[in-house]
Amino acid sequence: MTVRTNKSEIDIRAKLTELDRPNTIAGNEFLNQKTVKDQQEHLGVGRRNQIINGDFSISQRGDYAGGFTAVESTYFVDRWRTRTTGSPSATCTHTLNKVRLEVNTTIASASVRIDQKIEIQNSSHLSNKIMTLSAWVKSNSSDARIAVYHQGWEARNTQHSGDGEWEHLTLTFNTGALVASNEFSIQIGLDGPVSANVALTDGEYFEVMEVQLEFGDTASPFERRTFGEELALCQRYYVMLAAGADYDERYAGGSSHILGTMHKWNTTNTFVFTDLPVSMRNSNNMTLKVPPSSSNAFAFKSGGYTATGNGLSLDGDSSNRSIRLNTALTNSSWALGCSGWVRCNQTSAYCALDCEL
Repeated sequence: MTVRTNKSEIDIRAKLTELDRPNTIAGNEFLNQKTVKDQQEHLGVGRRNQIINGDFSISQRGDYAGGFTAVESTYFVDRWRTRTTGSPSATCTHTLNKVRLEVNTTIASASVRIDQKIEIQNSSHLSNKIMTLSAWVKSNSSDARIAVYHQGWEARNTQHSGDGEWEHLTLTFNTGALVASNEFSIQIGLDGPVSANVALTDGEYFEVMEVQLEFGDTASPFERRTFGEELALCQRYYVMLAAGADYDERYAGGSSHILGTMHKWNTTNTFVFTDLPVSMRNSNNMTLKVPPSSSNAFAFKSGGYTATGNGLSLDGDSSNRSIRLNTALTNSSWALGCSGWVRCNQTSAYCALDCEL
């Protein structure tokens, strides 16, 4: 019996040309990715970093170059808190896109660290995923580590050798079934496994920069977003609306910086209106930050007359895009219904909205 087969023609010239192409393992792995998304993840491109302000470039609350005493659950550089247990004495400084915490007194059982809480409301894409946390850390203590809290402490963590050199620490974990009402945070500092206290010695320190949290089991090069992008991401949680010259001009500086427009509603209420640069996280969770009501932080101007003072409070008729402030401050020469504007009256004046997790 004769069996006949047909085989399509082969372009010998094209096949010979392919033999001259570089053929590497990395190239084959890239070509074997099934989708563009898989290829992007394989190459480590696109928006990867789930951490906001991972390079510590944004600091709307002030300049911490001179250092401040670390206090439990206190925000400083945008989106980052200082965390302590056991009441240690430690100084936190922020310079050159890095943060440093140094212990000032020996204590037998304590911890000092920084953390960032990840917003997981309506973020089902974070649940049951393999993720990798990475950071450059420098320390003279082998208790310096990176760790993760996701409805309980992740059993795994990564320690620094304690040799005083920069080391790139990475930690891969499974997020599990995240619940919006619970905490998902990353932790970096002098701490024990699953946040057990350790003995801290005067002079121990850790420094950290380029913190990244991304999908997958491999740490890719740090993703550096533009200053404008990073600032807008931070302003979802905290925004400096106006500030005197003692604050950084990049955010809201200037001794006569405008806060907003004013309207005299009645003899005891003057309203101030201002729009927000971005939509804040939750209009029901905003807190106004201003100097003491006894200060002359602001100047209220209308019809050629000026009143100075403060006493500002966040009014109920506000949203996550626009707010109304209220004050009893008035001037007898202002007619009802008059309009004007409000500006900073002192170099140390400021007005901010806090909407942190």
